[in-house]
Amino acid sequence: MIKVLVNVAGIWHGKDEVYADRNFKTFPAKVILDTITVGITAPILLSNAFVPLMTKGSGIVNIYGTL
Repeated sequence: MIKVLVNVAGIWHGKDEVYADRNFKTFPAKVILDTITVGITAPILLSNAFVPLMTKGSGIVNIYGTL
């Protein structure tokens, strides 16, 4: 059985693409979709797969961001 599911993920945009301190209007749609996939879709799919194997009182930790 699993006591803790930890998902730590990030999006690497490339050495020449920095998205910190950048106006959200300038983000390409692909960057937004990739970030949503890593930050929301993937954890939901992982949780769906592992929750049946988790014991009562188990926990889930999800951390994501851009690099």
